[in-house]
Amino acid sequence: GASLPESARLRVRLGLHAGAEAIPANASYSTDACGIMRFRNGELEHEVAHCSMPPGTARSWRVAHGGAPARLNLDLGAALDPGKELWPLSLQLCRVDKPLMGMSFCSMPLYGMRELKHELPMALEDWLAYHLNVAGLEHAEIYDVDGSFEEALRPELREWLVASGKLTYHKRWPETLSAGMAKLSAAHPSCSETWAYLHCLTTHRALSRWVVILHSPDEYLAAPTAARPRGVVEAFEHAMASSPQDSWVPCVSIQAANRASSGMSVDALHQRGAVLAASGFRGPNYYPHTPILDPAACACAGPHACYKSVSAFTYGGPMLTIDASFMVVHHFVEMLSRDWGRCSRLPASGGVCSVEDDSMAWVLPLLRAGVPWSFPA
Repeated sequence: GASLPESARLRVRLGLHAGAEAIPANASYSTDACGIMRFRNGELEHEVAHCSMPPGTARSWRVAHGGAPARLNLDLGAALDPGKELWPLSLQLCRVDKPLMGMSFCSMPLYGMRELKHELPMALEDWLAYHLNVAGLEHAEIYDVDGSFEEALRPELREWLVASGKLTYHKRWPETLSAGMAKLSAAHPSCSETWAYLHCLTTHRALSRWVVILHSPDEYLAAPTAARPRGVVEAFEHAMASSPQDSWVPCVSIQAANRASSGMSVDALHQRGAVLAASGFRGPNYYPHTPILDPAACACAGPHACYKSVSAFTYGGPMLTIDASFMVVHHFVEMLSRDWGRCSRLPASGGVCSVEDDSMAWVLPLLRAGVPWSFPA
């Protein structure tokens, strides 16, 4: 939609009950200390409301009510003209009653998963099993454009992943934004991509310490020097412990290597681990690709980086890049047969994709044996 004018002022009301009249004076909080973080670049234009609570406010809530309330009502208002105030948005804030997760990931709005299911029936389950059960990530925030994720994953597994808290599925994501976005996305599926990342980061401010933008099932986050279960998380924790500790680090950049496919029989492509088994070669180059973001320090991101606001209320801090020998993303750019030969054509590959790389071979026996989901196969 349209941007708010530069002169707009934001105001928030927070209390146990909805509406100004229902919020008792001794049990509410109201502030004008709000601003708009405006993100504008060649990729996106987003605006994020940001309101600061005075020091001690949260503590006073806990003391007054014998603990943090399970739910709070929030009204967000905008004064567009002097003397004219609107309260267009009412929300409920729900208390999070579980420990902060270490690392989660969110996808781009996926589409065309039916083709993937047809050619590589186990690819989607392998991708989830590897990251959630082997690599050590704790939660997947999955978005799609066309509902095809639901069709590509066996229903009993999808339902169990959702019920167990390992996965949240946003079916037909553009439709939740607007009818116009849904219509536009039918022809241009990536239109709602940065909105998905914005939603994921906002959601995980209270849920996860770190969020990986893991775009789609052709990307595997790995730690070559820690080829073992939970090795990815351990390698990342070690890298962060070795980094500067006195400032925000909103974005950690992981480099990627493009991988080629050697081609396999139809029967082999239908087996567990087929994506990894078909690719023993990569390009000579590594290139910046995958951001791991601190949702408390990064409010808005694109596919490859955290973005800085062009207005007030800007989060800051350095961006760290982890050496590819320590952590890397394997980008299987020839996962589908229609893309065979693509790896060597991509400039980011740095030439012919003929560098032997078997660093993910240790994962194959785990996938083929059926990584346990604590769920009947």
